[in-house]
Amino acid sequence: MQDQQFSKYRMVWVVTNLKLAKTGEAVKMGSPKYYWLLFRARYWVANTSIERLVALNRKKHVYINTWHGIPLKKLALDEPHLSYLVKKWYQTVQFNLLTCCSAYDQAIFKRIFPSTKNIETVKFTTQLSVSSKG
Repeated sequence: MQDQQFSKYRMVWVVTNLKLAKTGEAVKMGSPKYYWLLFRARYWVANTSIERLVALNRKKHVYINTWHGIPLKKLALDEPHLSYLVKKWYQTVQFNLLTCCSAYDQAIFKRIFPSTKNIETVKFTTQLSVSSKG
């Protein structure tokens, strides 16, 4: 990342295929190094769930989730074949910040992530560029 305000941070990209990593340091999801880095990191920033069932130390970690899209499919308790543990994760995960792009999204996220109290509506980058031209 080139932004100077983040120059003191170590950014690590989590990928499923290391050959596809195009920039910066990358680690394969699920690898021993992934878990080692995950638990040592102060900030977790993701656009999906980092790993369901990972124990989060709320005093040590800051978990920011910039959800990856509009929740049009069934999620959480609406999914018919989820295990008890995954359903429990949805009920108890506490993102420090969960972003969404509309009041519609926010209403769904409040229902499927009831323990997350800070759900903010923000504009996607594409929405910002379009609205700034008008």
